[in-house]
Amino acid sequence: MWRRPGILQIISVLHPVFFRTPYASLLTHAVRLSPHDATRVTSPHPSRLAMSDPPGDPVRATYTKALEALTRRARSTAELERWLTERDHAREHIELSIARLKSLGYLDDAQYARAFARSRAIARGMSRRRIRAELVHRGVARELIDAAIAEVMEEEGVDERALVEAAAAKKLRGMTKLEPEVRRRRLYGFLARRGYAADLVRETVAKLTRSGE
Repeated sequence: MWRRPGILQIISVLHPVFFRTPYASLLTHAVRLSPHDATRVTSPHPSRLAMSDPPGDPVRATYTKALEALTRRARSTAELERWLTERDHAREHIELSIARLKSLGYLDDAQYARAFARSRAIARGMSRRRIRAELVHRGVARELIDAAIAEVMEEEGVDERALVEAAAAKKLRGMTKLEPEVRRRRLYGFLARRGYAADLVRETVAKLTRSGE
């Protein structure tokens, strides 16, 4: 007889990378929670979050949705709050669920900011300014953003000049058939959108397009 697959089965098929992230234990942990674990929530009524609550309990429903959202992708606290609010969960239930996620280490804006900064700087070649702007948009506190960017840049030994040149060189490889002036204009726009300073962009474009002609 056919049985409907559980959410862990679905995630394991559709998102194999998920099981190699810090969020991999979210749903499994939710199933195994004991009443003792639930009392660790830093909220006025932590017992409301016990997994022994009846299936129809609204707090449990909100918490379960929050877990599902985090298993799909990492989110900041503000992003998760917004996501739950858009789905008509009550403010009280959202606050209780988020408090519990934070107490268990599943929602951590400092960790989120570091991971975001690393991926954007290394994988996408974004500038400090662009990374900062995107994290601000995601509701992360400015002091956490600055600390995360500084830590990542130091750990990875990121030289912003080298970063912009690498991003520009990669982009240029896909524009070999364009006229020189078009190539320069598009490269300038590409780098500017990544938040690099105008003088650095001009220098990089001039250097790489001159050497490529």
